[in-house]
Amino acid sequence: LREAVGYAVNVELELADSDALGSDVGNLTQADHQTYRVRGLRASTARNYFASYDIPIETSLVERIEDSRGPNSVLFGVASPGGLLNANTKQALTGRSFRKASFTVGSFGSWRGTFDLNQPLLDGKAAVRLNTVYNQNNSYRHWQFSEQKRAHLAASYRLTPQTRIRLEFERGQIDDNEPRTQTLDDQVLLWDSLGRPTFATVPDAATRTANGLTQNSTAATAPRVTYIANNDSALTLRGTLATTGGNRVITDTRMADYSVNVNGPGGDRTTRFNTYSAFLEHQFSKTSFLELGFNHLNSVFDRFVNFSGGPNQLKGDPARLLPTGAVNPFAGQLMLESQWLRSVQRRNIDTGRVTFSKEVEAGKWGNYRFATLGEYKKTFVGNRLDGTFWVDAATGLPAFHATPENAANRAWYRTYVTEHDWATYYTDRRLPSQNVKDPVTGRTLAIKWLSPNANSPEELYTSEKAMMFAGQARYFKGRMVIAAGLRRDDVNSFSVAHMRDRATGEWTLARNPADAAAPAQAAHGWTDVGRT
Repeated sequence: LREAVGYAVNVELELADSDALGSDVGNLTQADHQTYRVRGLRASTARNYFASYDIPIETSLVERIEDSRGPNSVLFGVASPGGLLNANTKQALTGRSFRKASFTVGSFGSWRGTFDLNQPLLDGKAAVRLNTVYNQNNSYRHWQFSEQKRAHLAASYRLTPQTRIRLEFERGQIDDNEPRTQTLDDQVLLWDSLGRPTFATVPDAATRTANGLTQNSTAATAPRVTYIANNDSALTLRGTLATTGGNRVITDTRMADYSVNVNGPGGDRTTRFNTYSAFLEHQFSKTSFLELGFNHLNSVFDRFVNFSGGPNQLKGDPARLLPTGAVNPFAGQLMLESQWLRSVQRRNIDTGRVTFSKEVEAGKWGNYRFATLGEYKKTFVGNRLDGTFWVDAATGLPAFHATPENAANRAWYRTYVTEHDWATYYTDRRLPSQNVKDPVTGRTLAIKWLSPNANSPEELYTSEKAMMFAGQARYFKGRMVIAAGLRRDDVNSFSVAHMRDRATGEWTLARNPADAAAPAQAAHGWTDVGRT
């Protein structure tokens, strides 16, 4: 679909994080699969007019792509005012049998294979069709790839000359690593131009400014313990030196090649989904049609994102000594550092609909068409967002602050790069190979994934009822058209509340509010026997 929309009018790829000028920091490309804008507004995607919720449309499984705009997309579909990009999947054909295969190779080790088999059955009353695709798409950027494995099975059976049943099933998995849309940002160029001076102690403010230096967090309540991937160690870096700069994209490819991908091998995403559909189609006359349809979608989108501390910022380490007083083995070297998030979204959606359309030809009195639709949808969405935090390895409790998600417990990741080896320019979100010792406090620490705020985990349950009627009248040989429509949607939703676990203090779902600490009960109006 990403390639196909290049032939549509006023459709563009959604890359920026918001409509604000200069807000594109690349988070959007990591957080979701490709989305689109039509005439500047966010567009929706669908599969057989059932919402696909941003699962990429694979064209080897598709007969036709339809682009509906504006009021038309709202009235007749599941779309936003921006429009609807709908893909109609391949159907089983009763008229002929065929087998097709394709194999394609491309740059950077990319390759793709497809297979399409169609077989009529029962003397042409039924048919089955199987489509499969494997797509390995690589890039000039390090670690960037997309691997798709998908299979689509369609069947049809004609009960009578006017009545047909269609069944479809699709299963797929997409593993990919999608880099940010820009290369490295400058937090180092001034210091580099001065010969990369190092300092045994923190110099005064004027010297720091002149040399392009700043200090890491200086607050006593923010220890800023950082995991150093190069030697599998942890350091308390509060008050230590780091370089700073203009925070502009580095265009000198001797400092930052365009092949750099700061996600590294750890910035991977996995999408798994199953969807099946059933349709009953009946033709009452040449101009009267009825369709009953049902669609089930189950999907899991699991992704890792380096998101904070300027993950694209190239910095230098000007500290000659470590906070422990030992010689810094990385003094004068370039580095990248960030924090990491893991986001898992689960969807389970059942949609049933009935549609009826009719056309009446009244000769000199005009031509009339109308359509009506009724739809019912039940949706479950479960979200869990976790960040990396330090805990005491012995107790599993927060290491530096009693509140687990407090910034003092945040685990930073730092990697010292091998200059001009562009495959090393990334931060590694993988956990330490073993528990690490804090050289300042002497404690043994571990990194744990846990919720960074009160909005995770989250469960949302929604039911939707939609009714639509649309009509069109044509007069004077179609020169004048009068159209009218009415649509009504009723949406009911509720989410499960959150609470802090009494033992760990971590955010969890309020399955049993009696287990919550007393302040949380009071804040949410809970009693020991239920919740409101």
